[in-house]
Amino acid sequence: MPTDPEVPHSAHSACTAASVITLPSLPARASQQHQQLWSDMLVHAKTIRDLKSRWNALAMISRLPDEVLASAFLELNLFFRNDQLQWRSIDRYRWITVCQVCSHWRTVALNTPRLWSDITVTRSLNWMREMLARSHKAPLRVRIALTSLVDGMGEPARLVLRELGRMEDLVIGVSADALEILHALDAPAPLLRSLNIEGVRQRTSRQPGGERQIPPPQVLARPTTAQLEQLDLLHCKFPWNLPVPFTSLTHLKVVGTGADRPSIAHVIMTLASFKLLEFLDLEGMLPTLPEDAVALPKPPIIVTFSRLKRLRFVGETMNCANLLNRLFLPSSASIILECTSKRGVAELAACLRARTPAMDQPRMLMLEEDFSGSTFYVRASPRDGPVRAGDPSSLVVTFKHSPDGPAPSSLSRHAIPFCLHLALENVDCVCTAGLVPPSFDEEQTKEWAALFIRMCNLTELSLSGLATYRLPDALVAKRWDGVEGLCLPTLRCVTVEDVTFGLPETFKQGLPGQFTKQLVHTLDERAREAPRLECLRIKRSKYIDLPDVRMLEKVVGKVEWDGIVDAEPDREEYEYDLNYY
Repeated sequence: MPTDPEVPHSAHSACTAASVITLPSLPARASQQHQQLWSDMLVHAKTIRDLKSRWNALAMISRLPDEVLASAFLELNLFFRNDQLQWRSIDRYRWITVCQVCSHWRTVALNTPRLWSDITVTRSLNWMREMLARSHKAPLRVRIALTSLVDGMGEPARLVLRELGRMEDLVIGVSADALEILHALDAPAPLLRSLNIEGVRQRTSRQPGGERQIPPPQVLARPTTAQLEQLDLLHCKFPWNLPVPFTSLTHLKVVGTGADRPSIAHVIMTLASFKLLEFLDLEGMLPTLPEDAVALPKPPIIVTFSRLKRLRFVGETMNCANLLNRLFLPSSASIILECTSKRGVAELAACLRARTPAMDQPRMLMLEEDFSGSTFYVRASPRDGPVRAGDPSSLVVTFKHSPDGPAPSSLSRHAIPFCLHLALENVDCVCTAGLVPPSFDEEQTKEWAALFIRMCNLTELSLSGLATYRLPDALVAKRWDGVEGLCLPTLRCVTVEDVTFGLPETFKQGLPGQFTKQLVHTLDERAREAPRLECLRIKRSKYIDLPDVRMLEKVVGKVEWDGIVDAEPDREEYEYDLNYY
C-alpha cells in the first residue's frame, strides 16, 4: 500500500498493523445475535475498504497521468505474458491485482481496452465474456490450448474464436480430440498478422495409423487473410497445392509429421509467391527424391529470395540439397541445415557454393561433435570470429543419425566428406570441440589429414575439450597424399580451452603437467620442419601454473595464459587419465 511521506515510519507501521481486517467465520448454526454482529462487521469492513481506497488515491503514485499509469499496467501485463503456448496458464492474469490497489487505478485499467485485448483462454466462460467486453473493439491477441472439448475449455474457446475478425495474433494448440474447434477458423480475418497452430499428440494410446492429422485451416484460403505476415504450422498441413492469398508473408515455419509430403513443384510454386519472405523454416515435410537417385535433377525454376535473412531445413541430406538447389539466397542469409544421412553430401556442398555467394570462400570453419546428442556440427562463415546460428552470412550444418537407419560409428564420416567439397583454400581459422579422431582408424585419420591439407592457408587453430588432447598428434601429422611435409605447415597460432594439463599431485608439487610435456616434445619436433608457433593461448584450463607456462615459452614465440588455476576439482568431477587420449 502506498504511504504518505508526511507520516512517520513508526506511526505508519502501527496504522498498517491496525488496519488489517480479519472477520471471524460465521458458524453454521449461528444465533441471532451472532448473525446481527456478523452483518454489522460486514458493513464496517466495507466502509474501511472504501476509506483505504480513498487513502490510496491520495498517494503520490496514483497521481500519475492516466496515460502513464496505463502504460505501466501494459508493461506489467507484458511481464506475465509468455509467447510460448501455455497448457496451464495459472499466473497469466496475476497482473490484475495491481490494478485493484485503489478505485482510481481500477478506473484507469478499465478504460484501457488494450490491457484486456491480450486473452489467454481459460475455463471460465464468464471471465472470457468480461475480457471481450472490456477490450471493446481493440485488436485481439489470443492464446488457446485445448486437449479436449469436454474439459470445460470448449465453450470459452468457441466464444473467443467468434471474434476472429478482430484478431491480429492467434496461437492455438489442439490435440486429436479437439480438432473440431478448428472449424471456427473458417471465417474472415482481415486483421490477422500472425497465426500459429500446433498439433500435439494425446498421451492415451491409439491404434496404429489411427492418429488424426490436422488439415490445413480454412482461414488460409480466404482472401481476407492478405495481411498475414507470420505463419507457424506445427504438425498441421500447409496447402501447398492451392494458391494462397497472403503474399505479404515474411515468416513461414512448417513442421510436418513425415507423411503426405508435397511435390517439389507445388512447394516451389508456393514459395515463389512469397517475395517478402525473411525467415523460412521447413522440417519433416521436404519433398523426397527416389532412393536410387544419385544426382540432383536440373531445376526448371529457381526462386530468388532477395530479403531472406534465415533459412532452416531439416531432413535427409539429399532432400535438403534438392530444395536448396532451386533457391538463390542473398549473401547475408543465415543457413541452418539438419541432415540425417550421408547420401547427398557432395550435392549439398555444390548447392551451397552455387546458390549462396558467401559460402564460395569461407574463412572460418568450426567443427564440433556432441556425443550425448549424437550430432556433428559444421559451421562456416566468410568472416573471422566465432560462428553462431543465426549470424548473417553464416552456415550451420548438423549431421544426425537417421531414426530409420543404422547408426554409423562416427558422424564425422558424414561431416568430413561434406567439408572436403567446400572451398577451403581461404580458410585461415579452424575451431574444433568434442572431437577425438581415433589414431587406430587409418581411414578416418586420412580423412582428417586430407581436410587439413586442403586448408593450405590455415594460420589459427582453436581446440576445446576432448579435441585438445589430439593437438600433439595434429602438430606433427604428415601428409597422406604422397607429398613430403606436415599437414599444418602454415599454422601460426593455437588456442586451447577447457583442458587438464596435469594431475593434482604434480600440480601441488609445482611440476609441469603431462600434457605440457607432450606439447613441448611435439612443438620441438615440429620446429625441425616448420616455423615456430608465434602464439599459444590457454583459456579456462586446469592444473596449469607458471612452471607449465615457462616450459612452453621455450618452444613458442609467446604464451597468453588467462591465469586460471584449478587446484581443487569438484568431488563429483571425473578425473581423466591423459594416457587414454
